[in-house]
Amino acid sequence: MAIDPFFASTRKRKRNNNRSVQKKQPERPKNTQNNQDSDIEGDSDDADHFNTNASSESSVESSDEEIEETAAEKRVRLAKAYLDSIEKNAEEEIDGFDAADLDRDIISERLKKDDDEAEGRLHLRVADKYNFKCEYLKTQRCRGHQLAVTAVALTENGSIFYSASKDGSIVKWDAKTFKKLHTFLGGRKGVKNYTGHTDNVLCLAISHDGQYLASGGKDKIINIWSVKENKHIVKFTQHRDAISGLAFRKGSNQLYSASYDRTIKLWNVDERAYIETLFGHQDQITDIDTLGRERCVSTGGRDKTARLWKIVEESQLVFRGGITTKDENRSGNLFVEGSIDCITQIDESMFITGGDSG
Repeated sequence: MAIDPFFASTRKRKRNNNRSVQKKQPERPKNTQNNQDSDIEGDSDDADHFNTNASSESSVESSDEEIEETAAEKRVRLAKAYLDSIEKNAEEEIDGFDAADLDRDIISERLKKDDDEAEGRLHLRVADKYNFKCEYLKTQRCRGHQLAVTAVALTENGSIFYSASKDGSIVKWDAKTFKKLHTFLGGRKGVKNYTGHTDNVLCLAISHDGQYLASGGKDKIINIWSVKENKHIVKFTQHRDAISGLAFRKGSNQLYSASYDRTIKLWNVDERAYIETLFGHQDQITDIDTLGRERCVSTGGRDKTARLWKIVEESQLVFRGGITTKDENRSGNLFVEGSIDCITQIDESMFITGGDSG
């Protein structure tokens, strides 16, 4: 008997399904255990998922805070962090400073101060802070010359002073006790090859290191003496008339000499050498002064000029006097300055002159 293929295929599908169900029924306990294990694993997965969600939520919150920070607040925060880093680096540098660098800075500052002082650029105002009462002034006379005293010079430390006279002698004195320490005697006029002066001594100057004493007079000679050893060192004879002024440059043993021959000469006392001659005055030079720079000031007597000589620049500045002044106490009387006789430097740019008008 023939079977319809449609019904045959339908029965096979039904039988196969029943068989599979029957085979799976005894395995139910195993499936139950597996379901329990899967439930446990599912619980752990849920916990992990919960932790992940929590961390993601916190990161989202922090990112939200960063988003909420404005641009101005961010700049302030970065600036504070930068300042903190600078302070930290500064503290580290202070903790580990270099002593050698510090010493070099101190030495450099000290050398600059000494150079400014030597060049006359440093000014210390001490008069307002100086408290000194002159309740009693002691006056004492020192007699050591036979004729009138013409010049006096004091050492830098104020311990010794020298006096010169028309008798040609020079006397060394103790400034505290006023005792005579030594005498350089003068010789008779016309005596040749005499160690010392043979005519009136008109001017004195002491070097700032207290090593040399210079003297000049009408005998046209400049004598250099040793202060410590009290002996004659050398004499300069290049001037053709009386020596009227002497001045040592501060911080150096360069000597300026002024003369009635209307010239100024520059000398190197350490080398016992002549350097150069300055021309310009039209009358006898009456006084000269200098400070630390390679400059000097001088007065020309009746040519009524004061001159500032710049040695390095090889130039001079001329200041003309001859001012007419009126006496307020005696109305109608006029005083005309006919001669500029003395000069002194206050600093490198200012000086004072005095004349016969008073």
